[in-house]
Amino acid sequence: MSDITLKRIGERVRAVRRERGLTQEVLAERARLHPTYLSEIENGKANVSLPALVSLARGLRVSLADLFPARKRSLPLELESALATSLYRLSRQSPENQKTFLRILGLLLDLSS
Repeated sequence: MSDITLKRIGERVRAVRRERGLTQEVLAERARLHPTYLSEIENGKANVSLPALVSLARGLRVSLADLFPARKRSLPLELESALATSLYRLSRQSPENQKTFLRILGLLLDLSS
């Protein structure tokens, strides 16, 4: 990865960590990474591996995609995560249940307008 990409990923990891109210030490423990390595990642000085990114995502309780800064956010991380979980659960329902859910959601949204 280029130095610019490493720096942007590190900045994103730091931003998500701070959003979650975690210290570097707590995240390092959750992700099973050495705190010095985490610091180097956040500062764009470490050549971060895919397994390390997966560990960080798990430690932060976000998707791997959430660690990549190119993605524009229009929703808070918690709401986006809840929506993604709900959409996944909905995708596992029958087509009839999906239609019913969407009708109910439409009615609720109409009530709030």
